[in-house]
Amino acid sequence: MPVIEEEIVWKLRRLHALSRRGAPHRPQTPEDAAEEQQNHSRGRMMGILADRGPMSQTALAAVLDIRPQSLSELAAKAECEGFVSRTPSEEDRRQTIVSLTDAGRARVAAFREAHRRHADEFLSPLDEEEKKTLRSILDKIIEGQEPDKHEQNPEKSDKTEGGVA
Repeated sequence: MPVIEEEIVWKLRRLHALSRRGAPHRPQTPEDAAEEQQNHSRGRMMGILADRGPMSQTALAAVLDIRPQSLSELAAKAECEGFVSRTPSEEDRRQTIVSLTDAGRARVAAFREAHRRHADEFLSPLDEEEKKTLRSILDKIIEGQEPDKHEQNPEKSDKTEGGVA
């Protein structure tokens, strides 16, 4: 790899590490890491429900690209925490519909606001034109690494669906 490419990759890794500084909790133990992964998955689920509205567990599992059994466990935990409700479908009683509760919507809104503030602070050295240029460059790199990801399943785009921790 030529020197400039190595330097760019190193800087991207450094940038990623710096971006995590302002993020909330960082895992210290394997148990912490497992809890963080569970929170991330729950947050993605809640973000999708906030964006798209109530969904069947089957459809939600497909959007999240996880097994239906994993989604069932995730939804059950979020339900116990008061963030979602699960009810039988009116059209098909075999289906369970997952919906955000008021507490879930508040959690999503609070997370998104905190994330927006963190992003504003992190990107504050750049003016608006530089931010647009950076976004275009990053999009091009991502598309080069995942040439057919969104073509195969546009439902799984991470561009617009923010999660909640």
